[in-house]
Amino acid sequence: MQEISLLFVYNAFLIMSDLAVSKAGTITADEERFMEWKTKDGSYENTIYAQFDTFIDGIFDKVHILDVIRNFICFSGDMKILGAYHQYFAVRRAVSSTLKATDTLRKNRTIDWRKKESARAGMRRMIKKLLKKYKYPPQDIEDTTATVIAQCEMRMDN
Repeated sequence: MQEISLLFVYNAFLIMSDLAVSKAGTITADEERFMEWKTKDGSYENTIYAQFDTFIDGIFDKVHILDVIRNFICFSGDMKILGAYHQYFAVRRAVSSTLKATDTLRKNRTIDWRKKESARAGMRRMIKKLLKKYKYPPQDIEDTTATVIAQCEMRMDN
């Protein structure tokens, strides 16, 4: 890689496929870090084996590919890291639920809820309801609720 590193500067990620198994990873990843993309839309009903068309339609959907390139490739030292499909869809659900919670809270902010504990308790109930609706997170709902509240407070100040 050191001799021809400039050749790969613009490479976002790689695909390996033999039509039976298809995986995505980065130029710096070991083969075991290449991951299948097992869903087109984030549903996890049939994710034991990834089918070729599910992989192609899932990762190369116009919205998905642009979002992956913009937001789900990170760098750590010399390593380029590609987020896996389950991380991609979990983050999208978390962001979506945070935005919805913020919008709901903005509509219901007739009092300064940061100073009133009863309003804060109502806000926690709304957030938990939204998190359960979008099936996120499967565990640690209290920690996630506190994180969403902090994110909502930051967004509401803007």
